[in-house]
Amino acid sequence: MKLFIFSLLAVTLLATVSLAGCFTQSGFQSTAPTAASAVKTWNLNYAHENTPSEYFTLYGHVPFAQDIEKVTDGKVKITFHGEQTLIKSSQIWDGVKSGKVDMGWMFTGYYPGQFSLIEVSALPFLYPNATVGGKSTWQLFSKYPQIQSQFKDVKILAIWTTEPYFIGARSKFYRKAEDFQGQKIRAGNGPQADFVKALGGNPVMVGMPEVYLNLQNGSLDAALLPAEAYAGRKIFEVAPYATYVSTAAVVNAIIMNLDLWNSFPKDIQDQITSVSGEKASVRFSSQVFDKSYQDMKGNIEAFGGKIQEYSLPQDELQIWINKAGKPVWNSWVQAQTAAGLTGAQQILDDAIALSKRK
Repeated sequence: MKLFIFSLLAVTLLATVSLAGCFTQSGFQSTAPTAASAVKTWNLNYAHENTPSEYFTLYGHVPFAQDIEKVTDGKVKITFHGEQTLIKSSQIWDGVKSGKVDMGWMFTGYYPGQFSLIEVSALPFLYPNATVGGKSTWQLFSKYPQIQSQFKDVKILAIWTTEPYFIGARSKFYRKAEDFQGQKIRAGNGPQADFVKALGGNPVMVGMPEVYLNLQNGSLDAALLPAEAYAGRKIFEVAPYATYVSTAAVVNAIIMNLDLWNSFPKDIQDQITSVSGEKASVRFSSQVFDKSYQDMKGNIEAFGGKIQEYSLPQDELQIWINKAGKPVWNSWVQAQTAAGLTGAQQILDDAIALSKRK
């Protein structure tokens, strides 16, 4: 009898141990791992400042994220945090570097002097449009280690320029260089600010989401603007005077936390790389900025808006170039050299050569 009871207990114990291996906190599961459970996935947060309806989101952020998800077969998924809901635009660099944010859009003008070498692409009167600027900027970044070293704390997925900004103003056109005297004009730090100073204006660095209010309340007289923001953020409502002149562009980038990037297996890195780099840089520049410039007037009319337009004549444009074009280029070279950075003149010469390519 004792032997029978002992045997029964042993069988019960073995059955209990066997079943225990088939349970987790979420319930019953097979002891054999399925193919799906063996696949590692990543869900990344992607921070930017744009609204869902802006060209930046529709033709830049969303297609780029979709490309990444597609080439990784859904192993890498991306969740957007637009309109600065996760982090302020001016904090993106530190947020991505520290790992608070996995990846995001950044504007070098928020960090005066920190990314000065790539801001060769922001010099006034350099690139004819954003597509040329975007391709050239990626090629310059890829070629020069000293440019890359200024971004060494993150992974650069794409880097490009906007189209050269025009002037949107509250109450007047800018017909002459003298019209800048004493004017408070929104401009990015770096070459844009230098351009405004060279013409006698007072540059003011205000984030694009705050430009509308600052123009509305008179804190700004005008702003250097891309078409994407002028129409998309309805800045034309408070700055209806558009002076068309290709001033200076700004440099944008998509960056990723470096530890996160290094944690990816090589196949995932290769897949993301296949849709990043020059391909993504040209997409952002052409499909966001050049497209928005082409569509700007139609978009403003669709909003029920109306603007006053003025195109700077060639003779006056040459005066602006003489005062705030090449002198700003030369000042940029001198500033890089004074800061101990090497190769500035060669980088500028390359940028000029690239600007002439189709």
